[in-house]
Amino acid sequence: MTMTVAPLVGQISASYAVKASPFSAFCSRFNFNLYSYESELVVGCELWQRRQTQEQEASIPQPSTFLTAVELTDTKEEPVTGVLKARVGSNFDMGFVWEGRFRNVVYSLGATLDLLRTSGPVKSVGCEISYSA
Repeated sequence: MTMTVAPLVGQISASYAVKASPFSAFCSRFNFNLYSYESELVVGCELWQRRQTQEQEASIPQPSTFLTAVELTDTKEEPVTGVLKARVGSNFDMGFVWEGRFRNVVYSLGATLDLLRTSGPVKSVGCEISYSA
């Protein structure tokens, strides 16, 4: 949880993030300007895709099985192979990004939508590809 105050420009910003599961995180941000009374609320989430090995698939417990806290924290997490990020703002704008990795190539595909735009909802589309040796 963070809170930032900039008294010279009258900006107050507060954010909160929580890791809800080994595969997801949720966050919210609120911005407010004391001089213009403009505010914005943004809610977002991340969903992580992890590579599962044969051992992990076999060790997935049945729905009726209860795990202790030690068993939950002792699990070894595999590296993240992809992340889906999404956000929705109070100004009726949305953003989606998929970040993935294939060997030494990291790629991102994203779009920003504005539902109040008269010329069409798609505001921008982007693609980024990075290679590291």
